[in-house]
Amino acid sequence: MKRPELVAMTVWNRKTVPDAKKAFMDSRDLPVDGWGCKDVGIPEDEVRELLLLMGETGKRVTLELMKSTEEEFYQSAQLAYQCGVTAVVGGKFSKRVSDYCAEKGMEYYPFIRKNEGELDLEKMAAETAFACESGATGVCVPFYGILAEPAPLIERIKKATDKPIISASSINSRERLQEMAEFEIPYLNIGSGFFAGDFVPGGSFRENLKRCIEWMDELH
Repeated sequence: MKRPELVAMTVWNRKTVPDAKKAFMDSRDLPVDGWGCKDVGIPEDEVRELLLLMGETGKRVTLELMKSTEEEFYQSAQLAYQCGVTAVVGGKFSKRVSDYCAEKGMEYYPFIRKNEGELDLEKMAAETAFACESGATGVCVPFYGILAEPAPLIERIKKATDKPIISASSINSRERLQEMAEFEIPYLNIGSGFFAGDFVPGGSFRENLKRCIEWMDELH
């Protein structure tokens, strides 16, 4: 079993937090290479500053796309390139964004999500296959946001592609870290749990991130 790679996201409740820069600066010495934020929650100039700062300190940087339209996805992908971002994550699959990321040497992982009011695992698997066959580096799936017991979905997504998968959303316990490792999910994007105190109740962002790293080091 291979230990997943943690990406520490300076986000809470689907937005980059106002004190994202402080959270990063206070914790950048911890042994985690992947860091990132979303393209919503703080002004664009602050997103730019944060991404550049993460990159300047040698981190593998992720920008997560949370806006609504393909044009907004494309604009955020352009911002990511200008800031030296490694991975563009999120948004509905866009061939335009996929081609742009490939041209600029960035990884691209669009979201695979359930549609409002329905849970169709086969449809999500088909969307995964289409995105990966159309140029995406892999996909990002909020497994625990879709199913509290996500094994059936994970199995279908893994069957649909052999490209890398990012798990995001509600990874907030030792048990869920263990499950993701057992399914050999290579990347875990975690943010809200660090701010909410899911790993160290009442603790700081740094304390929660540190505990998560410790738990991941103990995976077996």
